[in-house]
Amino acid sequence: MNLTLSEMQKHEYWMGLALQQARNAAENDEVPVGAVLVDKEGKELAQRYNQKEMLHNSIAHAEILCISRSLRQITKLEIKGLYSLCDSRALHDVSGSINSGKD
Repeated sequence: MNLTLSEMQKHEYWMGLALQQARNAAENDEVPVGAVLVDKEGKELAQRYNQKEMLHNSIAHAEILCISRSLRQITKLEIKGLYSLCDSRALHDVSGSINSGKD
């Protein structure tokens, strides 16, 4: 993926938010993982951190919580343009999980 300087700055901004969410997780005795979900226009849809222990839910990962939070804001037509940034990896396509939640 070749990014322009402007695109790289945007990615760095979003990654900074994901890292802040990871710090929030650590402060709450969770595994320090944070995620930010952004639409194709660069609008933030959600930012969350792991909450498996807090919610007593083994699938309360940061990425899943972002998707869950965003389901009310997006339509199926918008799903393909979503991009999730997570402090541990970049998720280029979260549409499978989102589609499952929209049915």
